[in-house]
Amino acid sequence: MLATKIITKRQVLSAISKIFDPLGLIGPVTIQAKILMQKLWQSKAEWDDPIPNELNTTWERYAEQIQSVNAIKISRQIICHDPIRIEIHAFCDASEVAYGCCVYVKSQNASISLVNLICAKSRVTPLKKITLPRLELCGALLLAKLQKRVQTALNLPITQYFLYTDSKIVLAWINTQPCYLNTFVANRVAEIVGLTNATDWYQVIILLTSFLGELIQRN
Repeated sequence: MLATKIITKRQVLSAISKIFDPLGLIGPVTIQAKILMQKLWQSKAEWDDPIPNELNTTWERYAEQIQSVNAIKISRQIICHDPIRIEIHAFCDASEVAYGCCVYVKSQNASISLVNLICAKSRVTPLKKITLPRLELCGALLLAKLQKRVQTALNLPITQYFLYTDSKIVLAWINTQPCYLNTFVANRVAEIVGLTNATDWYQVIILLTSFLGELIQRN
């Protein structure tokens, strides 16, 4: 899929741009490419200059690993037949290098229960230093926007929403009137509560967010 003999920033960006993943289903893979690209910008390398050896090694390792993406199979069926209950379960998390979220749909009928990943999104953290609680809040906002898009796209009678974060601080902010918060936090909290119900938010132990925290955000 991607050649491993990539030595310039232009070639790296060209290769990364060929990855087509509109639903973010291979987010743990693509976020690594985004992090690498951010490091290339920080290195001040020109477009056609050889990239630093350390980053070149990282890229070659990534280009080898991405070959395994071809083996991933995604079911086109996302809900069971004749569901009597449909739930949305969405998770968000953040680290110092990236933050992201993923949305699952759980459907049940008289005989089975089916859970499928619908979509995911991830972002690299800004170069300007932001505290981890604020990055967790950015992840929560990303989740709120994504679950709203899922809700509109599915156009199904959702029985209940479960929105998860492992940050007690973020949960406290979401349950606080924005007027009592500083501008950065207040603006994002106002947007979150405008897209979701505060009662739909829950804390999840970090082990349950390991997929997001360790894969999507791994350096």
